[in-house]
Amino acid sequence: MDSSMTPKNTDNGFLALTARSMRNARVKLLTAAAGIAKSDEGEGFVDVLVKMLIVVVVGAVLLAIMRTAVPQLFSDVIEKVRGIFEV
Repeated sequence: MDSSMTPKNTDNGFLALTARSMRNARVKLLTAAAGIAKSDEGEGFVDVLVKMLIVVVVGAVLLAIMRTAVPQLFSDVIEKVRGIFEV
């Protein structure tokens, strides 16, 4: 194979610069992520959100249970009251 047929890479400086800048960006990203993981800045905010989510879920479950149980309960009570007042 002739050396004139092989492609010449003239962008070695650009590729080295790109690799270096990507490495630097990765280091900066990992450093920022470690700082965020160690920070307790929004801890009170997260606690409140978790508590609110638990309250909403428990409330939804109780509402679903009551929507099915209460009509049955009231129909039984109404039948007993009718039975008491029948002559």
